[in-house]
Amino acid sequence: MLKAYNHIEELDKETLMSDDDFVSDASAFLRDRGGYEDLMTSDVVFDRFMEHMRFQDSNEVTAIRDLEYAQNTDLEGKQRFGRLMDAYDKVDDVSWRMVGDYAEAIARAPSTYAGIITGGIGKAASVAGTQAVKLGLRKTLGASIQQAAKTAVKEGASSSILKGAAKAAAVEGTIGLGQGGVQEFTRVETGIQDEFTGARTLAQGLGSAAGAGLLNIPIGFGQKIMADRASELAAKADLASAEIAKTASNKSKEVLSAAGKDKENKVKNILDALNPDDVAVGRRLKKDMSASESLTSALGPEVVDNIAAAFIRVSDEIELKPGQRITTAISDGIRNKTIDMSSVSNILREHNLNLDQFSLVYLAELSDAGRVLGIQSQAAKAMRKDKIDILIKNMDDLNQAGVTAMTGKEAQELTDANSVTNVTNKFMQGARDLDRLGIASMTVQAATTMRNTMGGGFRGAMDATTRTMDNAIEIATGNKAPKDIFSGSGDMAKFMLNPYEGKVVRTLFEKEFPEEAKRLFRDNADIDYNKESVMNTIGKKINVLNTMSDNMFKQAMLATSLSRSLKDKGIKLDDVIASGKFKEIPEDIYQKAIKDAYEFTYQSNFKGEGDELFGAIAKGGTYLQEKLPFVFSAFMPFPRFVANQLKFQYDYLPVLGMTDALVKGSGKRFREQLPKQLAGASALSMAYAWRVQQGPDAEWYEIDKGNGDYINGKAIYGPLAPFMVAADVLYRLKGSNTAEIPQDWGKYYGRAMVEATLGSTFRTGLGLAGIETLFDSTVNNVSAKGIAEWAGNTIGRYTIGAGVAKDLYSQFDPASRMVPATATGEEDFFDFIYKTATRNLPDLPLNTFSFGALPVLDYDTPARSPYMTGPLMAINPLEKQLLGATTTRKSPLMKEMSRLGMSYTDIYSRDKDDKIDFYTRQELSRAGSPYNLNEKLRNYIASDLYDSADSAEEKVTFLKELGKGITNEAKKIAKLRLNREAKRKGEPYSRVQIAQWDAASETLKDRINKIYDEEFGNGDGSSDVAKDKDLTLYIGDRKINVMMWATSALENMPKARDY
Repeated sequence: MLKAYNHIEELDKETLMSDDDFVSDASAFLRDRGGYEDLMTSDVVFDRFMEHMRFQDSNEVTAIRDLEYAQNTDLEGKQRFGRLMDAYDKVDDVSWRMVGDYAEAIARAPSTYAGIITGGIGKAASVAGTQAVKLGLRKTLGASIQQAAKTAVKEGASSSILKGAAKAAAVEGTIGLGQGGVQEFTRVETGIQDEFTGARTLAQGLGSAAGAGLLNIPIGFGQKIMADRASELAAKADLASAEIAKTASNKSKEVLSAAGKDKENKVKNILDALNPDDVAVGRRLKKDMSASESLTSALGPEVVDNIAAAFIRVSDEIELKPGQRITTAISDGIRNKTIDMSSVSNILREHNLNLDQFSLVYLAELSDAGRVLGIQSQAAKAMRKDKIDILIKNMDDLNQAGVTAMTGKEAQELTDANSVTNVTNKFMQGARDLDRLGIASMTVQAATTMRNTMGGGFRGAMDATTRTMDNAIEIATGNKAPKDIFSGSGDMAKFMLNPYEGKVVRTLFEKEFPEEAKRLFRDNADIDYNKESVMNTIGKKINVLNTMSDNMFKQAMLATSLSRSLKDKGIKLDDVIASGKFKEIPEDIYQKAIKDAYEFTYQSNFKGEGDELFGAIAKGGTYLQEKLPFVFSAFMPFPRFVANQLKFQYDYLPVLGMTDALVKGSGKRFREQLPKQLAGASALSMAYAWRVQQGPDAEWYEIDKGNGDYINGKAIYGPLAPFMVAADVLYRLKGSNTAEIPQDWGKYYGRAMVEATLGSTFRTGLGLAGIETLFDSTVNNVSAKGIAEWAGNTIGRYTIGAGVAKDLYSQFDPASRMVPATATGEEDFFDFIYKTATRNLPDLPLNTFSFGALPVLDYDTPARSPYMTGPLMAINPLEKQLLGATTTRKSPLMKEMSRLGMSYTDIYSRDKDDKIDFYTRQELSRAGSPYNLNEKLRNYIASDLYDSADSAEEKVTFLKELGKGITNEAKKIAKLRLNREAKRKGEPYSRVQIAQWDAASETLKDRINKIYDEEFGNGDGSSDVAKDKDLTLYIGDRKINVMMWATSALENMPKARDY
C-alpha cells in the first residue's frame, strides 16, 4: 500500500514535487475528489493538494466530505488517499500560501460563525493550536498558556477575560474533537490507520482548545474595552434616570395634592381591583408579593402616585365625562381627531411612566368589564357583550396609535379570563397546544438555526443596501441629507459584531417597555401562543437555538433602527442614553424600531399602510390554525412567516413592488418603495452573477459543489429565492451559455415561482401533493393513502429533532445513509403511517445489535430513483446540520435534463400502484440492467447522433421518446415479476390486474360490471367485479378468476365503447 515517499520521515515541497509516485497519487486524488480536469504541473499538484488538506484540518465540511469520499471510493482510491494523508502529516511547509489557505478555509467553515461567541477569532486560534500540536509543540504551548494567564492576572485583567478564554477553549475544543474524530475515521477507512484509537481526535480537540484559549486572552482585552464602554454608558443612563424619576415624583405629589384625596383614592382603587394573574406585569410582580399584598403595593408607592397623577391630568386633558371609561374617551378622541396625543404623551413623560405602566388603567377597566359580564343575567349579558366588544376594539385602536402596549387580541383574552361563561373548551385548547408543540418540533434541528442565521445575514445585506440607497435618494433630491451616503448603513453590522451596546439598548427598552419587550424577545416567536401550558412551555424551550438567533438579530435591529432615526435628526443614540432620556425618544421612532425588528425576523403583524393584504394572510392563517388544529397547520404551519416572506418579496422584487404606488398614484408610497426597489435590483444583479457560477447543469435553486453534487439551496435562499428564479430566466435567455429555456416555460417557471414564494412554508404535513392525493379519488385506496400520509407527517413532526442523531449516526454508517422507501406496495394503512412518522429516526441495524433477537431487517428498504443507478443515499448527512441544506448527487442524465429545462416527469411518471412503481424504479436503476435509464440515456447523450441534433427541442424530443420507451419496457418487466410472484403463491391474479381495473374509466367499468351481472350474476345489478374478484367463473369447460376475466374483457372491448 505504501510507496517510497511514505518512508521518508520529513517531507517538504521540493521532495514531493520531484517524486513521481506522489505527483501521480495527488493528481488522481484531485481529479477524483476535487473535480480538477485541467493539466497540472507538479508544483500546482502540490499546492492544490496542500490546500485541500489544510481545508480538511480547519473546515469541518471538507473533513466530512473526505470521510464520505473514503467510504465510497474503490480500494485503489482508499489506498491512494491513505498514502497522501500519511505524507501530509510529515510535511513541513510554512509559507504565506499556507496562511492564505487556512484563512479561506476558516472563512468558509460553518463553525467559524457558530463560534462567534468566542469573539470571532476562536476558529483561527484553534487552527493555530492544532498545527502546534502537529509540530510537537504541545508542552511549549501549555507553558505559553500558563504564562499568558499569569500576565493577564498580573496586569489586572478581569475574570471575564479568563472566562472568555475558557469559553473559547470549550467551544473550539468541542468542535475540534468532532473534526478530529471525522479525520481519524477517514484514516481508518483508507487503511492508513488500523483502528480508531481516539489519539488524533484528542490531539485535535486539545490543540483547538489550547489555541483558542491562548489567543482569546488578548482578544478578551478588546472585548473588555467594548463591554466597559457599554457599562459606562448604562451607568450614565441610570444616574440621569434617577434624577428624572425624582423630578417626576415631585410633580406627581403636586398634582395629587391639588386634586384632593377623593380623586387620588378613586384611581388607586381601580388599580387595586385588577387581578395580578390577568396581566403579565402583574404575574411578574406576584412572584415577589405576599398573599395579602395588592397589585398597587407591589408596584410601589411612587409608580402608583405617578399613574394616579397622570390619570387625573389626562382625564382633564380629554375632558372625561362622569361614568365614561378613559379607554373609550381616548379612542373616540383619536378617531374623531379631537385629542392631541402629543399632549397625552408629554403628561406620561413628565410623570416618568412608560406605556405598560399607564396601560394598567385600561387593563383594570377591561378586567372589570369581563368580571361584571360573568355575573350578570343572560339578558344583560347580551347587551354588555356588545359594549365589551366595543371596548376591545377601542383597545386595539389605542394599540395602533401607540397609546398602549396591549393589542385587541390580548384584551379579548383578558375579558375571557374573567368571564365564567366564555371558558375555552379544554379539549380544543389541548388540541391547539399539541398542534403547536408539533409545529415547534419542526424547527428544533441545528440545520434550521443555520438556515435562519444565514437568512439573517442575507437580510442584513439587503438592509444595508436599502439604507445606502435611501441616503443616495436624499442626497440626489436635495432634501435634508445625511453626512454621507453610507450614514447608518453599517449600524446593523456594528451592533451585531459589538453586541454590548445593543444589549444596553435592549436593557433600557425592557425597563421602559417591559410588556412590549417581552413580546418582542419572547421564546420561539414564530408561533403565536395564546395560553400558557406545559406543552407550550416545552415548545418554547426546545427551540432555544432559534430563539437565540432571532433575539440576536432583533436586538441588533432595534438598536440600529433607533440609531438611524435619531441620526437623521442629528442626534446620537449614545448621547440620548447617557442623558437618561431614552424614554423620551419620540413614540413614532420607537414604533418604527419595533416594527423594523419584527420585519427583519419575518414576524411582523402588519400595522402599516399598504400591508392590508399581507396582514389579512397572517391573521386569516392564524385564525384557521386556531379553529382547525392539525388540519390547517398540515398545509401551512407558519402563516405569519408566509405573509412576511411574501411582503418582503413584494417590496424588493424589481417593478412588482411599485405596482401599489403606481396604481394609487401615491408619491409618498413611491418614495417609500424606491430604496427597496433599488436594493432589489442590486440583489437581482448579485443573484445573476451567482447563477452563472453554478453552470448550465444546475436547476435555479442548486449550488454546484463539484463532482456532480449539488446543494438544494431553496431553504438557504428563503425569501430571496424568487431572485434566483428571475436570475435563471436571464441566464437561460443569454445565448453565451448552453443552458436552454424550457419548452413549456410557463409551467416550468410557474412551478418554480410557487416553490420560491411558498415552497419553504410547506415544510411538513399534507402539502400540495398530499392534498391532490387526498382528493384524487374517493373510490379506491388513494384517499386512504392520502389520509395515512397526513397522519404520518403529523406524527412525524414530533420526531424531526431526532434527525440530528440520524444525520450524525449515518455519517459513519454508510448503510444507514440510504433513503428509506415509504411506498413499496407492501404497506397497509398503518404501515404507511408508521414509515412516514419514523423516517426522521436513525436507521439502526437492530437485528445485528440485538444478536438476532429482533426479527427485523437491519436496514429499511432503500428508495430508488429512475434517474440514478443504485439505491438513493443521503450525501454527507452531517453536512446538512452545518449548512442547513441537503445535497443531491446528479447523474449525467439529470444534468442534461436540467440543462435543457426538462422536468423529471417528462420521462418517468409515477405509477398509481405503489408496487408496480417500486419494481419499475428498481429495474430502471439496477446496475447493468438493459433497462437502466441513466446508463442507456447517458450513452445516447454522448453519441454523435445526439450531438448532431439541430436544436434543443430536437434533443428534448429524442430523450422523451427514448426514455419513455425504456420506462415502458421496465414497467413490463415489473408487471411480469408481479405476475410470477402471484403465480408462485398460488394466487389467481396479481396487483397488475387490480391496477389495470382501478385505472379504467368508471364508464368502462360500469359496462363490464353490467355484462358480468347479466351473464354470471342475478341480472339485478347487484353483482360487482371488485367485490367478487376472488371468485371463480365457469365458462363451458374452462374456469377463470373474476378479476382475470374482467381485465381480459377490458383489453378486448373496443375503445370506442368507453365514450
